Amino acid sequence: MALRIGNHVRSNMIGYLALIAAFTLAPATAYATHLVVRSSDIVDGEVRSVDIGNDQVRSADVRDDTLTAGGLRAVDLGPNSIGTSEVGPDALTAEDLANNIIGSEEVVDNALEGVDIKESTLAEVPSALLGGFGRTGAESNCDPETTTHITCAATGVINVPPGARALLLARVRASTEGTDDSGNGECRLGTSSIGTVPNTGYSFVLGDFLEFEMATLIGVTPPLPAGPTDFGIDCNQIAGGSINYREVSATVVLISGS
Repeated sequence: MALRIGNHVRSNMIGYLALIAAFTLAPATAYATHLVVRSSDIVDGEVRSVDIGNDQVRSADVRDDTLTAGGLRAVDLGPNSIGTSEVGPDALTAEDLANNIIGSEEVVDNALEGVDIKESTLAEVPSALLGGFGRTGAESNCDPETTTHITCAATGVINVPPGARALLLARVRASTEGTDDSGNGECRLGTSSIGTVPNTGYSFVLGDFLEFEMATLIGVTPPLPAGPTDFGIDCNQIAGGSINYREVSATVVLISGS
């Protein structure tokens, strides 16, 4: 019996060796070729950056932001990593911008229109006071007795913004006084800040058949100092007759300095 087994082994030695090789080598090769790693085979939180190839994470691999705990957060993004190409046209809204973040350099020149400005937030612009800020004083009378000019009518105090000028107008009726046949005097425009307005003097010479005269004085000041300022018309009496002034009034309108 033993003799027959030995003869059988010797006769089939090569076959046995081939069978052993098939069992030891072929299964290993087949196992490596068909290796599958599933989520259940990986310990939670154990996949690291070194385990993932470069440029291998795609949009489909990122959980949508509509799902719980989905979407990327600010901490997931590197500094200065978001460029124009990553932002869709007209995608940003007011909620995406921090307060006071838009400066002049972010706005295209001459791009803003009236509808872009909330007018109630605008302050008064000193140089844009054209015709919109002025006052007329009460009508009055005066009777100067010397060559010293006195204020016959005033507008009242106005707070002048920096650099503004003033358009000043005054009306006056000059007449001889009592039984005098003549009357001489001068009126001129003035301010409490710079004094007499240049080139606004008007002389009255009454007599013979001219017992009264109406006159209107108009002048524009140079740029005025900022602050409370009064405007008016100043008149005097000159030797050669008595004169008085009636129906005197003054009006001022602030205008831009340029």
